[in-house]
Amino acid sequence: RVLQNPGFFLAYGNAIEMTKTKNSLLTAYESYQNTYRLDPNFQFINEKMAKYQEDLNVKIRFLKREVELFPDNSDAFFNLGNAYNKLGQDSSAIDNYLKSLELKPKATDALINIAIIHLNKDNCKEAIRWSYKILNEDSNHIRAKKILKRCGDA
Repeated sequence: RVLQNPGFFLAYGNAIEMTKTKNSLLTAYESYQNTYRLDPNFQFINEKMAKYQEDLNVKIRFLKREVELFPDNSDAFFNLGNAYNKLGQDSSAIDNYLKSLELKPKATDALINIAIIHLNKDNCKEAIRWSYKILNEDSNHIRAKKILKRCGDA
């Protein structure tokens, strides 16, 4: 059986490492999570997941310091929101996206991330509300239209 073959995990791990070198850390992390679901005792995956979370926590500390030093930097708040989002800390992510939006009101990236968080929580009402805010700024925004379609409001 494939899942019992250590070579499968080694090959999968190598593919993940290749993905990381292409600046796709999130994709790599998701792949680690998928492998972990297949075999939670696989040490390589446990170590990689811990390293990724540690890296994000370091990034969060750095970005928190950046927003303290430069409280008018909307990109720093946006990036801090992304880091929290990747760790699954939705309320902290949304708070930082909202702060980014206060500083740069037409930032559709922050708007779409908030909409996606709500969509992932099966909160279509809020996902729709944020999607319409996006479409007010960019009437051709594909991801916002997909959210509306998925929520049955297209």
